[in-house]
Amino acid sequence: MIIIKVKNNTKRFIKKCLTQGIDLYNIVYEDSYILVTIKESDLKQIKKLNYYSKITKYKTLGKKKIILNIKNNLYNIFLLILFIVVIFGISNIIVKVEIKHENKYMIERIDELLKEKGIKSFTLYKSNNTLNKISDEITQENREFIDFLSITRTGMKYTVNIEERIIRKEEETKERCHIIAKKNGVITSIDTKTGVTLIEKGKLVNKGDILISGEIILNEEIKGNVCASGDIKANTWYKINISYPLTKTIKKYTKREKVNIKMYDKYFKKRLYENFDEKDIFKVGALHLVRQKEYTEETVNITHEDAKNLAIEEALVKLKEKLGEIQIIDKKVLNSSTNNSKIELELFVSVNESIGEIQEYEGREKIDTNESVQHTN
Repeated sequence: MIIIKVKNNTKRFIKKCLTQGIDLYNIVYEDSYILVTIKESDLKQIKKLNYYSKITKYKTLGKKKIILNIKNNLYNIFLLILFIVVIFGISNIIVKVEIKHENKYMIERIDELLKEKGIKSFTLYKSNNTLNKISDEITQENREFIDFLSITRTGMKYTVNIEERIIRKEEETKERCHIIAKKNGVITSIDTKTGVTLIEKGKLVNKGDILISGEIILNEEIKGNVCASGDIKANTWYKINISYPLTKTIKKYTKREKVNIKMYDKYFKKRLYENFDEKDIFKVGALHLVRQKEYTEETVNITHEDAKNLAIEEALVKLKEKLGEIQIIDKKVLNSSTNNSKIELELFVSVNESIGEIQEYEGREKIDTNESVQHTN
C-alpha cells in the first residue's frame, strides 16, 4: 500500500477511479490537494486514467516501507552491526587502568606494583576473586605507604582506589600574631575570635594597619600574647580595564548528520564535515559509537550596549575568581571607547570583602609608658 498526493481535478479523479473499480482508501482533503491510500499495483493504471491530474507518490506503507528504510540506512545499520561485533570481540580485554589519586608520584608507584601483578592495559580481564587477592597482596606488601587498595572492573576498564598511609605532623601553632589589613578599605563588619579589636565599623584603614591585636593589655601592662583570629570585612575599590569584541561567531546546525565509530582519535569513516559536534551514543573504554552533527559558523554584530553589558559581566566574573567570596556593592563605567571592532571600558567597582591577614610579631613583656616630659616655667 502507498499514499499518493493528487492535485487538480480531484473530484473527477475520485469518480474516474471508482468507475473503473479501483479501490481508494482513507481519502484526506487538504486545501489544494488530496491524500489517497491505494494499492501500489494500481498506481500505473491510475496515472494513465487521470492524466489531467498531478499525481505523486507521497509515502510507502507496510513491509515495503520497512525495506525502504533499511535501504536508506544501510550504512548506519552496517556500522551498528560492526560495532556490536567489535564489542563482543574485545569485551574480554582491559583497555585502560585508571588509578584514582591526586599525587602523581603515588600513581606511578602503584602503577609499577600493579604491572608486576599483571594488572595492565590490553590484557584479558581477571575475575573478581583474583582482583581481590591481588589488592590484598599489594596492600599487605606495602603497608608503609598504603592503608587500603581496591581494584574493580567496569566494562573494559580497571579502576584502582587508594588510601595512602600518611603520618601527619601536628601543625605548629603560632603563639603571637596580629590580624592586619592587607589592603585599604572602610570597615563594614568585625568578627573577633581571639585578640583585641583595635578598629570600629565605618573607620578607614590602610594596608598594614593592625585590626586585631594579639597583645592582651590591662592597665597599660601586657598580660599575655595570643595569635589573634577573626574576620574583618571592608568596603574596597578596584579599577578594571577590559575590552569586548563587537562581533561574535554563532553556530547554525544543518540537517546533515552521520553515525561513526571512533577508537581514541581515529575514525572508522573519514571525516565528511568541516565543522561538527559529536555526541557518544555508546562507549566501552576507548571505543565509541558517535553521532556527528554538522554546523556552519556565522559572524554577527553585537550592539555597543550589549557589548558593554557583556564586558561588565565578564569583568565581575574575573574579579570574583581572583578575590574569592566577595559582595559587589557598586559599579560604574568611568571611560568607554571603541577601537578595532571592540569596545574598551574602564570600570570602577566597589566590593565588600575580607581584608584581614595574619602577621606574626615578637612579644613584649611590658609596655613602656614612661616618657621624658619637659616643662617650661
